[in-house]
Amino acid sequence: MRFDAFKYAENPLRRNFIIAVATALGIKDAKFHDELYGGRVAVRFQFERGAV
Repeated sequence: MRFDAFKYAENPLRRNFIIAVATALGIKDAKFHDELYGGRVAVRFQFERGAV
């Protein structure tokens, strides 16, 4: 397996490394490819009544 870091200089290195390794190993699971670009963040806020 070979990874050219300069080829992906403009992109996040870790994400592209994981995709390149998964591809080289023949892993087709979406969590190692498309889902890396999902960027899901969950935030929960709780407010008390009358709090200003």
